[in-house]
Amino acid sequence: MKTFVFVSLAFAILFFALESVPGHATTFTQLTFRPAASDLDPAWSPDATTIVFCSDSPSWSIWRIPVSGGSATYLFPGADPCWSPDGSKIAFTSLGGEICVAPANGGAITQLTFMMPTRSQGNPAWSPDGSTIAFSSDDLSYRPTPAPQIWTVPTTGGTPTRLIYQLFQQPCWSPDGSHLTFSSGYVGLASFIFVGRSDGSEVIQITSCPPSNNSYDSGPAWSPDGRWIAFHSAGRSSKGADCDIWFVSPSGGTPIPVTQEGDAFTCAGAPSWSPDSRSIAFSANWSGDSEIWLASELPGTPTSVNETTWGRIKVLFK
Repeated sequence: MKTFVFVSLAFAILFFALESVPGHATTFTQLTFRPAASDLDPAWSPDATTIVFCSDSPSWSIWRIPVSGGSATYLFPGADPCWSPDGSKIAFTSLGGEICVAPANGGAITQLTFMMPTRSQGNPAWSPDGSTIAFSSDDLSYRPTPAPQIWTVPTTGGTPTRLIYQLFQQPCWSPDGSHLTFSSGYVGLASFIFVGRSDGSEVIQITSCPPSNNSYDSGPAWSPDGRWIAFHSAGRSSKGADCDIWFVSPSGGTPIPVTQEGDAFTCAGAPSWSPDSRSIAFSANWSGDSEIWLASELPGTPTSVNETTWGRIKVLFK
């Protein structure tokens, strides 16, 4: 009888925790409030304390802000920021269309690629072991629009190497560095998310158009726990929003919506996962200007039972 009471009490605590913690309704928090600027492309620091982002004011530049909120700090001119795995540096795209690296607190800038004027670079992604940066490179001689391809360059500098010859862009590494996810260049009236090995082989498509309309899937971001790939998509939402955040299994399947808060005149994009894979930073123009937002209590993620509750249950079973 005593064991039965303890087990019943444990499950009562578990049930209360599941009901009382908002684990089934995504919470959105606005992080930047800069009405004179468009803030885009957030990237979460490895220690989970800071988000860097790019802004069009002044010009295109990179800023940092605490995850807890507060004032943003200017770092240097550029776009597409990406943290090094140890959090000491930031890779980014220069205003001249090259891949560069600089200290995370600002300082001397090191240019890694020298491929202009025939190719324009962007979307740097640091490998988990810190040795390599993958990036998009557009062949500017291709007409009618530039042809994107994925290249890599050593983080210490050196000769860039073309990784994939097909029209792919926006690379992001898997947590173990064995694979990359990326988006296709626009093919007809759609673009999709793909996954391939880090050597460019065994490429598979993991998203496709919904039955009723075309979709433009781009900006993939692999969750640190390896379970999901977040991306933004235009045309996928049944509510008609211009662009929303979704995520999907790396093996494919039905995408899960994260935002779907807007209408045909709003857009949420450029997702970046928190280190614990429980939140996503993204940019959205829900307030009129493009600002940085945070989404927590994501659908399908284990956020409902906290460590205190589990501790109480474990004590009861001892």
